[in-house]
Amino acid sequence: MSQLRNLSHPGAELPSRSDGADDDHLLQTIMDGGTGSGRAIAALYDRYEVQMLRFFRAHSLDIHDAEDLLQYTFVKVIEKARSLKEVSNGRAWLWQIARNTLLDALRRRKSLSRRQELFDDDEVEGYADPSSQSVESGSPRRAEECVSAGLLAFKRDFPDRWFVVSEQLDGAEINSISIVIGRSIAATTVYISQSKKKLAPYIDNCRALLEK
Repeated sequence: MSQLRNLSHPGAELPSRSDGADDDHLLQTIMDGGTGSGRAIAALYDRYEVQMLRFFRAHSLDIHDAEDLLQYTFVKVIEKARSLKEVSNGRAWLWQIARNTLLDALRRRKSLSRRQELFDDDEVEGYADPSSQSVESGSPRRAEECVSAGLLAFKRDFPDRWFVVSEQLDGAEINSISIVIGRSIAATTVYISQSKKKLAPYIDNCRALLEK
């Protein structure tokens, strides 16, 4: 069990609300300190653990490195929350820390190969030529194997774009995705649309198998 999950204090009272609207309240509890702060940290950690791990893993980190970044993120949350004067949009603030933590890690690894910043609007040039994945007549590869290979190649070349596409396919709402990537709802809608267009060449060559 995570060390951060063990910060709860029996007897400390937390808000009974279970939706995302109480993030600000939990952060305020951390800011105030006292017996409730440990449970507030644990509550936020449980709420965002899966989402943030997926976000980190989308950028080619293995599960152990992703878990380390998750821990670092919440260490920063604890440190920074106690110096905040007020909380107005806790969820956006949490995701900003997660993005910055990932960027710092990738810079240390010199892994920002295709862009200097994540979720940059600039076009990425020189990505893998989809024609190199053409399907030969009579190929034994099954359609799902072809699609999986295309998705993996897309994830490798455009981890940020793969993340937003996969989030939407899993049912995430546009406003939730916009907070994660730090864009307006309108800009996020355009970004997802552009990302789907970039994905298409990676799996178009699988259509022949799907039609068999």
